[in-house]
Amino acid sequence: MSGFKQLADKLKALSKAPSVIASEAARNIKQLIISQTNSGKDPYGRNWAPLKIGGSPQLFRLLSGFDIKVSGNKLELLVSAVPIIFHQVGTKYMPARPILSTGVFPKTWEKAIESAFQKAMSM
Repeated sequence: MSGFKQLADKLKALSKAPSVIASEAARNIKQLIISQTNSGKDPYGRNWAPLKIGGSPQLFRLLSGFDIKVSGNKLELLVSAVPIIFHQVGTKYMPARPILSTGVFPKTWEKAIESAFQKAMSM
């Protein structure tokens, strides 16, 4: 294979890197959200407020109500379940138990994106 052909192949692969990175990052972040929610923590590792005795956060309903959509090199967090909103911001009867980031990007999510970048660059 000629040097020019190899270069062309590398450039073609590089042009796909942003969408490859975004897809991998979406999988990583979704797994982090599931893990943190199952362990009763916010995206920054802080414990949620305790539940009332006999209370249940209905994790299945929460976790089935979000997804991460990849659009080219962009990630969109889609929320389709109302309970996520209540958990995120709280109500007058329930303290907030955030599932999603609240302003500052969580370090774990940054690491998930860095990991996706490193994986894509090693291909």
